[in-house]
Amino acid sequence: MLVIGNGESRKEIDISVSGMLKVGCNAIFRDLYVNHLICCDKRMVLEAQKERNYGAIYTRPDWV
Repeated sequence: MLVIGNGESRKEIDISVSGMLKVGCNAIFRDLYVNHLICCDKRMVLEAQKERNYGAIYTRPDWV
């Protein structure tokens, strides 16, 4: 399993070639598919739901 944030440090890592299960945060779905997406604010949840570039989304229950 590969867990990665959405910060600048991930720009140097090509995680798209990894065959591992991927868990990502917030806007990472804009760049690549993740199996599990964790959204920390309502705006990201709404944007992610429009794009659908993730396997499952996790957030606060009142933002689903």
